[in-house]
Amino acid sequence: MAPHNLAACRLCVVLLLLLLSAALSSAASSPSTLDSAICTIPSNPPERLPSDKHNALAALKVFQLNAGYFFGGEDIHFAKDDSNASFVTRSFSLFPHSVDLTTDHNLLHVAATLALSGGRARSILTARRRRHRYVGGHSVNFYLNGYYSYTSEELCMTGSGTYSSDEGSIEHLEGVVLKLRMPRRSKLSDPFVTGRLKGASFEAISLVAYAQGAYHYSESGVSCRSLQPSSTPARGALQGLGASFSCAHLKEHLETSYKLQYGGGAHAPGSSPLMGLQARRMHIGQVQCTAAGDVVEVRAYAVFSNDTKMWGQLKPHPPFMGDEEVVVAEGRWNSERSMLCVTACRVEHSGITSPAVKECGIGMSFWFPGAWTIRDRSFLVGMIWNSSQAAGGTDSSGVISVSSIDANDHRSNFADVKYDYTMVEEAKKHYLNDPVLSDPKKKVQGSFVAPNYTDHDFAFSFYETKDRVGSGQAYPVTIGSAMVYGDRLAADDSFSGQAVVDMKQELVNVSYDIRQHVPPADWVRPKNSSSYAVSLEERQITAEGVFDPKTGVMCMIACREDNSLTADCQILITIHFASLDGKAQGHGKGAISSLRNKATDPLFFEKTEIMLYGMYTDQVSESVSRMDLESIMLVISTTLPCIFTVLQILHVKRRPEAAAATSITMLVVLALGYVAPLVVSSEALFLSRRRQYAPTPFRSYVPYELSQAMMRAPTLIALLLQLRLIQLAWSARKTKDDARRSAAEASSAAERRALWLCVPVYLIGGALAIIVHAMNVRRAAQEDSLTVRIGPEPATLWEDLVSSAGLALDAFLLPQVVMNALSAGARVRALSLWFYVGGTVVRAMPHVYDVFRAQGYAQSVRSSYVYASPRYDRFGVAWDVVVPCGAAVLAVLLFLQQRIRLAPPLFPSRRRLGEYQMVSNL
Repeated sequence: MAPHNLAACRLCVVLLLLLLSAALSSAASSPSTLDSAICTIPSNPPERLPSDKHNALAALKVFQLNAGYFFGGEDIHFAKDDSNASFVTRSFSLFPHSVDLTTDHNLLHVAATLALSGGRARSILTARRRRHRYVGGHSVNFYLNGYYSYTSEELCMTGSGTYSSDEGSIEHLEGVVLKLRMPRRSKLSDPFVTGRLKGASFEAISLVAYAQGAYHYSESGVSCRSLQPSSTPARGALQGLGASFSCAHLKEHLETSYKLQYGGGAHAPGSSPLMGLQARRMHIGQVQCTAAGDVVEVRAYAVFSNDTKMWGQLKPHPPFMGDEEVVVAEGRWNSERSMLCVTACRVEHSGITSPAVKECGIGMSFWFPGAWTIRDRSFLVGMIWNSSQAAGGTDSSGVISVSSIDANDHRSNFADVKYDYTMVEEAKKHYLNDPVLSDPKKKVQGSFVAPNYTDHDFAFSFYETKDRVGSGQAYPVTIGSAMVYGDRLAADDSFSGQAVVDMKQELVNVSYDIRQHVPPADWVRPKNSSSYAVSLEERQITAEGVFDPKTGVMCMIACREDNSLTADCQILITIHFASLDGKAQGHGKGAISSLRNKATDPLFFEKTEIMLYGMYTDQVSESVSRMDLESIMLVISTTLPCIFTVLQILHVKRRPEAAAATSITMLVVLALGYVAPLVVSSEALFLSRRRQYAPTPFRSYVPYELSQAMMRAPTLIALLLQLRLIQLAWSARKTKDDARRSAAEASSAAERRALWLCVPVYLIGGALAIIVHAMNVRRAAQEDSLTVRIGPEPATLWEDLVSSAGLALDAFLLPQVVMNALSAGARVRALSLWFYVGGTVVRAMPHVYDVFRAQGYAQSVRSSYVYASPRYDRFGVAWDVVVPCGAAVLAVLLFLQQRIRLAPPLFPSRRRLGEYQMVSNL
């Protein structure tokens, strides 16, 4: 064979192999091949039949999933580890668009959107050009069509997906196949939806969810274990859930976190209903409730863990991760005993996609307690036990107590809850035996209780004075015999009548719930670092003790949960409230200390000094009234310049020579003063800017943009009038009248001289502001920065420059005074008395008001300013005196200049305009 023929044959073989491999690869990636790998789509799809709206709506609810969990997805940029500090939780949801019957009675046609959401590794470039890695939000949406088989109880769908890239472009995912096993009627032994999702460009993703469709409750009744002798009686459903008892209310209170306590402290693993698991927390989620007449049925799943951190939002919480123990439960509300009786089964998940219900025989009961103590103030309590024991038995071995620890305030009426004080006598003993607290000479006398006896005056926030890293909030639970926890409106009604009697006593019993945010126990503050970040942990403290209305001293014994299964109840908290009669800064001070032995007890901790902040009810009322007054003053201060400018325009029209003698520099400074607030708040004029709103009761519903536009309207009008003044002054300088040309040229020459003197003054003021700001920044950098800053943030460079510009605006008469001093000729009343005196008063009034405001204003951490804000101008004791006095001096000088001829000028020219120098003939 010839060489060229052999080469041609080899080339043909290579091309044939390439075509064959391409065909195989395309076939492998085709949807039909993917379908057979996960699920089977009918080759000849049946025709869809029309369905009525009622059945279609019911069918949509059957296929809807709101809070599932998925594993995998790294190929489409989901973060591998979701246990990060950003609290980005993985979840998926299925929203059906349509569910139609088909000619095949075994199949339903389903169109739906599957949404995956979770974390994605991202990076941000810091100010120091360092790239900071973090986990941000990420979501992928799939648009699918397919069929649901009644026989196999499987949903098979195909379609495509999209997601947004880091650059903002839309990425497409083709050849997507979804398979979900969805039981037609889930039950306790089969409560999960499982499946897989795969595409041509990403590996299979596993999906697990708690079924939300039709559910079959077991017909056998659920029995509740008898309450232990030490257990508190249960409140009725109407008292615990309100008059409108409903599934929504019951579901809202059940979906929360619970604290587990084992009987007798030490717990034998063999007797545990959880088969040896020493979990400290239980989290209930995905509660489903149905009510038919008097029968209320509930189902849910619960997760057990040793993580004592507050989980916050439990929806959706991943129930199938790691070593967490999961149980599924169902039960009924027992109206006779006002209890929820539940039976539960353990879930075993040998594989991440195959959770199976294996062991049942766990009993649970929940009720609303009718009495609280310092150790148990839970809104909802319960028990967990082995249901193999006798239902009516009283044996407490293996029984686990359950108490809700939700951090959010429940809005319910607790007026019928009885509170039992157990540590008041011990707290009273510490108060009376303390030489500092009981010394009459060191007690601060005054009024510490508001006349209306509102419980808001007893609530306070605090921060640690040593490093200012820790902080917290304290809320009163009881004051005397009145329950003030929960719904404030209901609490005030039950509190007002009894408080008057209790406050007349020498010492008043009180109890508190305290939430303290502190760094981890093993955290050490960096010594050589000017900035650091620390994740604060929340500790819940319950306290009760006595309050002395005459001295404002509160002494309480507190319990705080430690790393062990028990709570540390040897903690002393002392609070010194600030007097209502005084003008002291803040709300008071206090300390948190341990009563344990420092040398021998490992639970001992050093004393923590705290500073209270907040405002009393009367101070809040005064602050609201003051803010209303400041709003009125702000409107007046922006409206008066419009009136004064109109009067100046009329003054110029009556005196044609006044326009040419008016300083254009002064008018430009005033115009810039009106432009600045309009530019800063220009976003208020664009309603497309999105803002986060947190609507609360009694809050004004006027949009922020509209309110800001209303406040800036007078400023805009004043700016337009000021521009008209500038136009009149400029036209007078360019007059063609020979009689006025000489005066106009003289005014222009004096204007240029004044400009050469004023502009350097303004520039020097700005330079000084920059230098002072740099010195403050360097001083702050040398000190250790605070993780939690109490008080206003330090001013930025822009704010310091704005403050310097505000000082120049206060002295707006300076260019006119300098121009008059540098000009010669007859006196001209360039400015109307209303214009310069009124403008001076408007600029000086904020500083005068600030002096009076400082005398009667009770400061808090977040100071409120509407008028005379120190962030937008120079305020302080010195400036509040210098600015009004300086403005008044300029106004007096201008008054004298316009009535007394000051000749010769301060810097006369060598030759007067329009005249020749006379030379002597001698």
